[in-house]
Parts: sequence; structure tokens; C-alpha cells
Amino acid sequence: MTNCPQCGTQVESLVPVDQPLQMLLQAQGTKIANEVCSNCLNKFQNKPQLTGTSLIVAQEKSLDERKLRLWRSRIQLLTSARKHMMSKRYADAAATYEKYIKILELVFDIKKGGRLTPEIFKDSARTQELTVVTNVFWDLVRIYDNHPAWSEKQKVAAEQLASFLGFTPVYLEILRKAETFLKKSNNPGTVKMLIRKATASRAHCFIATETFASPFAPEVIALRRWRDNRLIPYFWGRLLVKFYYLTSPSIARILRRSPQLRKGMKKFLGEFIKRFT
Repeated sequence: MTNCPQCGTQVESLVPVDQPLQMLLQAQGTKIANEVCSNCLNKFQNKPQLTGTSLIVAQEKSLDERKLRLWRSRIQLLTSARKHMMSKRYADAAATYEKYIKILELVFDIKKGGRLTPEIFKDSARTQELTVVTNVFWDLVRIYDNHPAWSEKQKVAAEQLASFLGFTPVYLEILRKAETFLKKSNNPGTVKMLIRKATASRAHCFIATETFASPFAPEVIALRRWRDNRLIPYFWGRLLVKFYYLTSPSIARILRRSPQLRKGMKKFLGEFIKRFT
């Protein structure tokens, strides 16, 4: 038996008070213990001012605050994982990176069995995270290569790396590293798959995406909007778009190999956006 800290009644056990209810009561000036008897809990839950939308709002606020805490905690995890990498404590690094990935899945409400995708980072405030995630998957591909029991994990990490890589400015850097890593990998088939899929996804990259290094860059979004509003509605515009789709990938490949040309294209497209979008 134990005493309820709220009413003092002796009961067999106490029940926890969830955080949204605590927050709502505190906002109204009512203090409640973390655990109370079932009678006290029912009394507070059934208060008229706590029913309906007010409780839903409190629950949503609690969830948003939890997501924000998780989002902020990822920095510490990344710092810790990189220290493990530098110290060659690869198992610890993998476990810490996996926690980072899990946090992202929770923050972005990825359902069980689902995976992170580049599209969820299209918000301009989060596009830089694309490169961070890409580097994490690259580290995991190399770590998982060290043990046969991790081969399936390595395949998953390689597939996700391939899907992210084409959207980041580190595409060429990691692709070159992957080609070098292939020579000493314990699972060359997985690394070949990574290179093949990453190359295929980048092969259809268009001029604006290559110039601004991301399909989610504000300039690329502005050009896409201009295409949809000013070209697609008209027959001649659709012909122009079709011609662009045919020629753009080859021009993008040229830009990829020439920083100077990319710089010139960025200036040209910047002026175009100012004048016409």
C-alpha cells in the first residue's frame, strides 16, 4: 500500500500522469504529482476545461516539443560518432550513427518499415542536413563492411546513400571514394550497386539542379514554378520544355566537370530569375 501524494488516500498503487495533462494543469495554476491514485487522475481528466480541443492542443504541443529536443540532440550524437571514427571505435560509431538516423525518423514521422528520403529535407532550413545524412550513410557503408554479420545493414545504407548522393555537393567526392573503396571492400557487390545507382540517379540531373547543387535550392524552385506557370500551359512552351529535357542532362554533365562553367551558369540563371520570375 502507498499514499497518494495528491489526496493522501492509501491505495494499492499509483498511476502515472502523462505530460500533456501536467502541462495543461500547470498552465491553469494546478500542481499535480507525476504519479497519483486513479481517483485523482480521473478527477483531473474529467475537468470541463480539460476536455475537447484544449487537451488535444496540449498533446500536440508536447509532441512538438519532444521532436524539437530530439532534433537538437542530433548534434551531440554526430560529434560523438565522429570522435569514435577518429579513434577507430567503429562499432561505437555505428551505434551512435544509428541513433542519429532513428532520431530523424522520429522527427519526420517515418512509419515502421519506412526510410528517410531526400524529399523530406526540401524545406530550405533543412537542405544542409542532406549532406550530413549523406556523409553518415557513407561512414556506415564503410563500417558495416568490416563484419559479415553487417552485410544486410551495409546494403540498406548503400541504397539510401545512393538515393541521397545525387542531391548533394559531395556527389563527386564520395563517388570517387567509393570507386577507391571498391578495390579493398569485403562486399564489392554492394559497393558496385552503390556506384551504379548513384550514377544512374545523377545521370538525369538537369542544368539548374547541377548549377545550384540541389533540386531544393530556392533558385531551382523558382525556375520550376516559372516553367509550370509560363511554359506548360502553352503548346510552344511544352515543346521548349521537351527540348530542355532532351538536352539538359548532357549539358549538366559538362557543368559537373567545370567549376568555371558552373559559376558562369549560376550568374546567368540568377539574372534570368531576377528578370522573369
